[in-house]
Amino acid sequence: MRNVLMGVFLSGAAALFAGCVAESDAGPTAALTAAVPAPPSLSGTTTSEPAPTMATSAIDVQPRVATYRCDGDKTLRVENLRSSVVLTDPQGDSVTLPASPASQQTRYGQTGYALVLEGNDALYMKGGKPPINCRR
Repeated sequence: MRNVLMGVFLSGAAALFAGCVAESDAGPTAALTAAVPAPPSLSGTTTSEPAPTMATSAIDVQPRVATYRCDGDKTLRVENLRSSVVLTDPQGDSVTLPASPASQQTRYGQTGYALVLEGNDALYMKGGKPPINCRR
């Protein structure tokens, strides 16, 4: 969970930094190129291989059904249908949460509920209650 939050922070910080770069006489593109140099290539050529994404990495592949042990010795059961999850929360309530946004396979939610899955960790949020950290 900390990695997701750090990624959001860093991408926001990069966008903020990019907006603060002064323009030179050559125009804004030249200023950005000078301020943020391209990373060196190991072989001298660039490759067109796509970067791995969070949703396809082995650590983020979620089981179809999982039981998580949560703070306070509580249990969260998650049936993962990929485009939605059916969960039974620590209070015994059963709810179906759609992926949010629809293309996600790690974030689910609807009004009053949210679930974030990252590897073996789950963060469950229910309106009016403190967030619950869980681990399978």
